[in-house]
Amino acid sequence: MPPPDANPALDCPVDAANWDSVAFSPVTRLFFVVTLEMCRMGKVWKGAEPRLEPPQRFLRAIDIGTGNVAWEIR
Repeated sequence: MPPPDANPALDCPVDAANWDSVAFSPVTRLFFVVTLEMCRMGKVWKGAEPRLEPPQRFLRAIDIGTGNVAWEIR
């Protein structure tokens, strides 16, 4: 693994799942989670975090039997 100040690399997604509240429905067997997806350059140790595209939040329902996203709202 290169040192933190080596060539920057794309780090994507960053913080795909946060510590926000989650929920589960035993009736639908769906797991509900809020996600934040964004990309940035990998050189974050020096305080430089240039984002490459705007962050996007999603409310996702994930089928716990398959791991697939059943639906999502941006």
